[in-house]
Amino acid sequence: MLSQKISSESIARKTKGFSVIASPLNPVKLELIVAFIVGGLFWLLLIGLDINDFLQVVLLWFYGIASMVWIIFRTKQISGKAFKTQNNYDDESS
Repeated sequence: MLSQKISSESIARKTKGFSVIASPLNPVKLELIVAFIVGGLFWLLLIGLDINDFLQVVLLWFYGIASMVWIIFRTKQISGKAFKTQNNYDDESS
């Protein structure tokens, strides 16, 4: 009887794999990964074009700033929605 109770309260999971609680920022994480991959491909393209080094740096800088602004915009947008949802939930529960 005691062994059954201990095994049912065991920390180990019976399911295989690793899972993470869903976050509202998961789409932003995916977009950040895409921005890194596209930035790397853009850098390789610029190396292949054999243009002026200063122009390569300026173009990569512009891409980096544009990606940063996009990620900040999306993060604020999603966190604002999550904050409104949380406030609505708090208002309904009280």
